[in-house]
Amino acid sequence: MTSRLGLVDGIVHTMDPQSPHPSPTAATTAVVAEGDRIIYVGTDQGARELCGRAGDRLVDLAGAHIFPGFTDCHTHFLSFSWRLAQVDLDGVDALDTALAKVAEAVAAAGAATTAGDGGTASRVSADAPGPRKWITGGGFNKNAWADGAFPSRFDLDSVSGGYPVALHSKCGHATWANSEALRLAGVGRDTPDPPGGAIDRDPATGEPTGILKESASGLVWRHVPPAGRDENAQALLKGQAEANSLGLTCVHDCEGAEAFRGFQELRRAGQLDLRVRMMVPAGNLEAASTIGLEPGLGDDYLRLLGVKAFVDGALGAQTALMLEPYEGTKDYTGIATITPETLDFLIGRAAAARFAMAIHAIGDRANRLSLDAFAKHQRVSRAGGLRQRIEHAQLLHPDDLGRFAELGVIASVQPLHATSDRYTADRHWGQRARYAYPFRSLLDHGARMCFGSDAPVETIDPLAGVYAAVTRKRANEPASQPWYPEERLSPMEAVAGYTSWAAYAAYEEGSRGTITLGKLADFSVFDRDLVGGDPDDIPRARPVLTVVGGRVVYQR
Repeated sequence: MTSRLGLVDGIVHTMDPQSPHPSPTAATTAVVAEGDRIIYVGTDQGARELCGRAGDRLVDLAGAHIFPGFTDCHTHFLSFSWRLAQVDLDGVDALDTALAKVAEAVAAAGAATTAGDGGTASRVSADAPGPRKWITGGGFNKNAWADGAFPSRFDLDSVSGGYPVALHSKCGHATWANSEALRLAGVGRDTPDPPGGAIDRDPATGEPTGILKESASGLVWRHVPPAGRDENAQALLKGQAEANSLGLTCVHDCEGAEAFRGFQELRRAGQLDLRVRMMVPAGNLEAASTIGLEPGLGDDYLRLLGVKAFVDGALGAQTALMLEPYEGTKDYTGIATITPETLDFLIGRAAAARFAMAIHAIGDRANRLSLDAFAKHQRVSRAGGLRQRIEHAQLLHPDDLGRFAELGVIASVQPLHATSDRYTADRHWGQRARYAYPFRSLLDHGARMCFGSDAPVETIDPLAGVYAAVTRKRANEPASQPWYPEERLSPMEAVAGYTSWAAYAAYEEGSRGTITLGKLADFSVFDRDLVGGDPDDIPRARPVLTVVGGRVVYQR
């Protein structure tokens, strides 16, 4: 006999437009799951009657609000999970503070080496002399520092004690490395820029400054010894616990083999408490297609979804691809990380293998190139039922707003980017920022959307994204003016971006995304009303309970 889980004395928000109030004559306060499916939505009395058997469980929510399970539609989850144990510079607002954090990691690595313990914040380097380890992490944001300038390898050299150090930028499109890391990677004055990347150089000497952009980052990161499968699985367990504690029940992951292996390890061990939809990196498309892998392969917990490709860089590193030059420059328009011909080939090859594409596009030129490429394959995409996506869609030319709906392309956006980037966007994009993160404009033009975080670029907390989408303000600046307030969404729309709209983006509207009889029993329960209360209260909301497949995976 399958046990039942009943949630009572709550307020149910079904997010189902066909059945927003399943019990019109009484308050909808309870749900019941049997196994992993929803079997009842209605009153406390009805739920109690269904959960009276041995082994059943009732949870009294004391008036908390029940939503469908939240999904983060764009994560780098293994990177996020490792960031919990590495140098984390997210939110650091000064170079000196960043260097102090690196110095702490260097001291910890030295202590671990003395104690004979490898530690968790570094990687043993086979290339480094003696027991030296790599100090890794990221999250640095030079746009939040006083002078807005990139730091240098010499800054890191002053605190690294001879350890190689490599740190991702907040946007993930640049790397800050010290001299030892560059030495181990063989990066010097005569190293050419790789295709789709750039090595920043001292204009007087030509020597690398320590900043590597786009594909050039790989010159260093390929020398960082990778973690083993068990290490990655353990890191993912920590990340999963954090995600569950914030109300997340599902993530779309944009990583490669290491993450996929780690998730499979957890699934085999019965430890996967988060639904994961994996993207196949574009570089692996041919191999995946050759052996016959198709989207949908897997189960309700771990499943292949689409193919991820990059067209440009990021605003933070000023590598997003633009139609017109960046503000304050004469002719600099960013970096194209792929040619239009290659992008066209990838979309066609993916469609032949029944995969939709998820294309990273930040700048207005990158978005236009992506839409142009999708237009060439629109007939095949529609015939195959493919739900093509543009990831980020951060800056659009007004002429392209309607093309998402016209081509059936989903805008997979990260609301928190809008408020995190507002000052940087104004500085580098000027008046063009009117159509940066244009959520309302996209919806008004008929586009479908889904929401995520881009963790670890931003916090994985979905409520931070809901607040940003609704208010266009930073949570730490509640008295500030909303940034382009005409682009705000309603609270119901913002929550839909993480629930029902997210389910559609994964072809799962029939099984997830709303609290509807027969769907998977995934619930995110919060102590405040996210859709009917004061939007300024959203940052104060806290998760109470997270349920995945009828199992409580987090309870406050």
